[in-house]
Amino acid sequence: MAKDFSSVKAGRSKVQQEIEQAAEVRKPGQQGTAGPDEQRQRAEEMKTSGRKGCHMPRINLAFTPTNYQYVRIVSKLRGESLTAFVNWVMEQYRLEHPELYRGVLDLIDKAAAEKAAAEKATAEKTQAQPQAEGGGND
Repeated sequence: MAKDFSSVKAGRSKVQQEIEQAAEVRKPGQQGTAGPDEQRQRAEEMKTSGRKGCHMPRINLAFTPTNYQYVRIVSKLRGESLTAFVNWVMEQYRLEHPELYRGVLDLIDKAAAEKAAAEKATAEKTQAQPQAEGGGND
């Protein structure tokens, strides 16, 4: 038998009902959804835990035993997590070799521009063919 809670809801004051409808009622400890700017900021600060809409890109890495031991020891010495240390190492490399990253980005942009030009040429060629065949309305 289903229970009827309509009398409980009717017993609340009209003001309380309006407040509950106007405000998003959250469970204790529950956080709201982050907007795009907040998501980027939290990702850069690595503080996305428990925040809706904030997700860090993840990869599964395999280390040689020597490198794994090095990462574990040095991250402990620095007082940070393995993830924070590996991110720091990668950031240092990226900052020391900006030309490498910029070169790859330029190649990607060039390839995308060439692909767009080829697609445009193909589309123009396809549109020109029916006109060359007589237009199709006789």
